[in-house]
Amino acid sequence: MTALRLALHLTPDAVEARLGDASARIDALAPAADLHRWPAPWRQTDPLHLLRAVEGVLTAAALEGPPLAAIEVHVTGRTLLAVGRENVPRTALAWAPEGAEAPPPPALLPAALAAGVSRYATAGAWVVRWLTREWIDVRGHAPLGLPLDPATQDYPRDPAAFRALGVRLTACPLLAPPGAVLAQLAPEVAARLGLPPFTPLLAP
Repeated sequence: MTALRLALHLTPDAVEARLGDASARIDALAPAADLHRWPAPWRQTDPLHLLRAVEGVLTAAALEGPPLAAIEVHVTGRTLLAVGRENVPRTALAWAPEGAEAPPPPALLPAALAAGVSRYATAGAWVVRWLTREWIDVRGHAPLGLPLDPATQDYPRDPAAFRALGVRLTACPLLAPPGAVLAQLAPEVAARLGLPPFTPLLAP
């Protein structure tokens, strides 16, 4: 059994899902969508397209490779998805390509999206939730526009930091430390993908 890295790469044209190790790699794309023309370099895609890309690489791994012992989830870059009741997306998944430093448009920030939003997610938290039914990501990866403590790379302890944004901390994914088990693959998801149930998802 082997552990593979599931990496979400943010490019100007797509969110690219890659699954593999040093010897092999499987790729699938969630293309950028012109649902709204944000100022460059900000882009967006349908969050369901991202899940289909992830499903594609994991299904291929189940068919082509040895049994998986674990999946390491790795995402870089700044992302935001607003989610409503019953975990239905209320917005597109917004991102800037890796390395882009431009500030996001105000309309992309959580305070502008608050109406009807139950959760704020990152690309990583959205994928982990779909695979495991748990809202969790890695420290250092808060949803775009939400504060992080630079010392801990976790949310600040002072609730005033969130009140100022009109955001509840409970609406944000938990942030796990590096190397932690984020959650386990839900049995019904594992059956659909052809993977072992309860396969652990790991923080890098």
